[in-house]
Amino acid sequence: MKLMIVGNARHGKDTAADVLGKAMGTTPLASSWVACELFLFDELKYQGFKYDTAQEAWESRLVSNRMRRLWFEEIKKFNTPDRTRLMRAVYERSDIYTGLRDHHELFAGREAGLIDLCIWVDASDRLPPEPRTSMTVTRGMADIVIENNGTEEEFRNRVERLASALFPVTELPDIAPCPGCGDDYHPGPGKRCEECGYKRKEICHFCEDATGPDATYPNVSTNGTCLACGRDTCAT
Repeated sequence: MKLMIVGNARHGKDTAADVLGKAMGTTPLASSWVACELFLFDELKYQGFKYDTAQEAWESRLVSNRMRRLWFEEIKKFNTPDRTRLMRAVYERSDIYTGLRDHHELFAGREAGLIDLCIWVDASDRLPPEPRTSMTVTRGMADIVIENNGTEEEFRNRVERLASALFPVTELPDIAPCPGCGDDYHPGPGKRCEECGYKRKEICHFCEDATGPDATYPNVSTNGTCLACGRDTCAT
């Protein structure tokens, strides 16, 4: 599943992405960071900005509305004429994309089948929105809205509930005692118990001479040959 997490600056997108990323087993990526690595660090240096590292350039995007507008416009240029160009680069590295700010890119990604679910993080009751000059995606364009107008704990709990619904954890089957030593480790066919070395036997795939996977087989020789049909297909 490919997730898109959007919202205004500092409304909690990264926190939501981290929680969902742990549930999915992936590391979220911000569009601004991927853009900085791919082209924006070099472009900003070309424009005269004195950055020593990509990290320094990336952190500067939050300094002012002017910088956010500059990043917004440079990413739009990069995504012209292919509005999914940066999105494809992000999704090649991660299943979670955070920080898209141009609605045309969102629509293009959906049309291309790149986005499975778009999540808006909303803290508008306590934080201001971004100006339209650097953010044209709106709450109504998302599939799901997560409110972040209370405490951080409440917000994390809300995202964790969403993660549990989207990515339920499959419970492991009950482990039976090993027939050899009684230890709570019962290997599958052909595997040895780590405690006593017991190896669960398999039936012969040719003659199926067996009564059950844990039975003592008189028709299995010590070298694994089936005494019923002579094939080397029974585990010892």
